[in-house]
Amino acid sequence: MVNGCKFIAQNLDKKIEIAMQDNFKNDKVSVKIENCNIFKNIYLTSDDGGFSGIIAEYYNPNKLQVTFYNGKRIVTETKCKIDITKDIFLYLRLNRKRTKFKFNLSNGKYIGLSKDKNESFEIRQQKLRFEYD
Repeated sequence: MVNGCKFIAQNLDKKIEIAMQDNFKNDKVSVKIENCNIFKNIYLTSDDGGFSGIIAEYYNPNKLQVTFYNGKRIVTETKCKIDITKDIFLYLRLNRKRTKFKFNLSNGKYIGLSKDKNESFEIRQQKLRFEYD
């Protein structure tokens, strides 16, 4: 179960949620959505429930909020603008390997990022929020 920080999103329209998920073991990770840095050069380790302690949420019109559950802190960027009517790009870095991923919100606003067996990102997109033990 995800505990710790809780952000009350009153009157905000959440459009995208990106969760760092499973199989990370002290991996150096950077994630950027369009021109907005979510985080850069953070070392991630997943817990037994398949969660790595970071969730980024994008709200209309231009608010990106990143919650670091392990450090119990929230970082908010209010100058982040994403055109949600078009394809959206994630720019990912796992250790030294870079990946670019294109997605469209018609397939769901919840994105889960995990590490696969090939030391690359495994990306899941769905319409329902992810749940963690």
